[in-house]
Amino acid sequence: LWDEYFHGYRRSLAASIERSPVKWMFVQLAIFALILLVTYSRRSGPILIPAQAVRLSPLEFVRTLGLLYEKAEASSVAVDISYRRFRYWLTRRLGLAANVPVLELERAIRDRWKVNDSDLRTTLEGCESAPYHTGMKPAEALRLVQKIYDYAVRFKLFPAARVATSSKEKT
Repeated sequence: LWDEYFHGYRRSLAASIERSPVKWMFVQLAIFALILLVTYSRRSGPILIPAQAVRLSPLEFVRTLGLLYEKAEASSVAVDISYRRFRYWLTRRLGLAANVPVLELERAIRDRWKVNDSDLRTTLEGCESAPYHTGMKPAEALRLVQKIYDYAVRFKLFPAARVATSSKEKT
């Protein structure tokens, strides 16, 4: 590359490089730098997650789940699920153990929120016995779940329940 015997004497450095293989070395380095730049920018660019089509809207999901419970005649399962969530947040808010008996739970509710509802104990006991009541009618299960939800709204247990009460108050 550097032997003047092959290149001969040139007047300028540019003229000497033009006739020598050095120019091809610079071209190769430029191509290599371009490849490096492209691969680095491709890796460090924004990551795009491909959009996936949503099969069901949330309301359709709820309807489908309800139809599955109805077909399986598993109304008690729906009551048990909603009651477990209600009980978890209630015992957490009251600072009680998760396995506290219904009578102590009712007493704590009455002391904390000054509730004088005669239906509170029957609702709690009905929800406690729901997993063992396999032949529960859908109307009874709906009544229990609605009662639990009403108590949750009343005691402000769920964040969604707070939104629902504030929107009802505005109307």
